[in-house]
Amino acid sequence: MRKITSIIALLSLQLLVSCGDSNTLKVKASDFGADWMLTVSEGELKCEGSGGSGAVSFTSDGTTYAVNGTAMGMRYKDIDPIWLADTPPVPKKSLAPLLKKGLTLCK
Repeated sequence: MRKITSIIALLSLQLLVSCGDSNTLKVKASDFGADWMLTVSEGELKCEGSGGSGAVSFTSDGTTYAVNGTAMGMRYKDIDPIWLADTPPVPKKSLAPLLKKGLTLCK
């Protein structure tokens, strides 16, 4: 009985700690100014994993897109449909500012 109580206490503590850690952030075009790289004006940025190797994703209108290769490996949708075109000869605006911000959310 004592062992079960300890396990329940440990799980409860882990749940409380994980609820306090936020690995998501609402972002808007205005947060990035001219560097905004998407055709949608806002969404939620998320990182799953730790350090510089986390899976960074962006969710808008109920669809979650991969921002980096790690997230693509998790089978999130390709971000290409909402990725903003740039001025030729550069085909697309850089996702680097979004990725950099997303990686700061990794725990």
